[in-house]
Amino acid sequence: DESNNLALYTLAVLPFADVAVASAGLTLLPSQPAPGAPQQVQAVVRNLGAQAAHDIVLCLFEGSAETGVAVGNDQVVAELAAGAETTLTWNWTFGL
Repeated sequence: DESNNLALYTLAVLPFADVAVASAGLTLLPSQPAPGAPQQVQAVVRNLGAQAAHDIVLCLFEGSAETGVAVGNDQVVAELAAGAETTLTWNWTFGL
């Protein structure tokens, strides 16, 4: 009997992970470095989405990504839960 083959199920779909680094989440130490001076940058990485994010690769550049110089090595966050944040730190010599 084909008249009773109907089944309904409500399925909740979560939005994807949404990883972000805002300019307000960047801290320079010291805040006004001199060329050739040691510099540290801390970046707060947030997952604004509803699912965990995995294997996030973050790169820091002095200048733009297209024409600037990479600062240190890329850093990888293995997992960042929904709504979570973590702080990454890079050390380099400013202006070189």
